[in-house]
Amino acid sequence: FVVLADEYFKYSAEYYSEVPKASDPDDHSMGWEERYNRFVIKLKKESIVSVEMRWLDKRECWSVELESNGYPNTISIFFELESEAESFHYKIDIYVFGNQ
Repeated sequence: FVVLADEYFKYSAEYYSEVPKASDPDDHSMGWEERYNRFVIKLKKESIVSVEMRWLDKRECWSVELESNGYPNTISIFFELESEAESFHYKIDIYVFGNQ
């Protein structure tokens, strides 16, 4: 889920993903295992410096990405449908940069 509060942006997710069993993530010969993932990211609204929407050809999905001062990773939120990505991108753009 995503929370767009007056002072902060909060993003939380919970999901299972397949990861390589080997200690070397590029060695897929040992097969894959399912791993549980859960995280919560909370940023000051004023620290968000960019919002980008793009198509990821290898994953065949849309991504809305946020960059923040002081946070070392890009926050990526994925969408199957372009219309959903556009709607979310529009809301985030207004939230961060206002009506410009």
